[in-house]
Amino acid sequence: MKALFYDVEKCELEEREVREHDFEGYCDIIGCDELDVVSRQFGGKRYAVVIDDDGLLKPQPKLSATSTNMLFSLAGNLIIFAYQKNNLDFRGLKKSDIKRIREHLKDYNGRKILMDCNL
Repeated sequence: MKALFYDVEKCELEEREVREHDFEGYCDIIGCDELDVVSRQFGGKRYAVVIDDDGLLKPQPKLSATSTNMLFSLAGNLIIFAYQKNNLDFRGLKKSDIKRIREHLKDYNGRKILMDCNL
């Protein structure tokens, strides 16, 4: 299924084909030991975001996404899927989803991060 991978080093969003429920594979893609799943809204539509559970605890974490008021931030690599009511039941992204999310990739302190991804 189609997902978006945010690479915190390149500050880029990349389309990826990933397998459903491949949590070990998601760890490999993100580069972490423990995953967490959060939901965020982009343009009023909710998405599932797979993150490094310890992303904000790393030494000098690199911001990858933040809310409008900058209170709810995510750090490190992340993978974005279409949201289902059950947070662990991801769906692949449609072209319209990818376009909507890409519109939120904006400059912040000389880096491109996902802005306005609200709770």
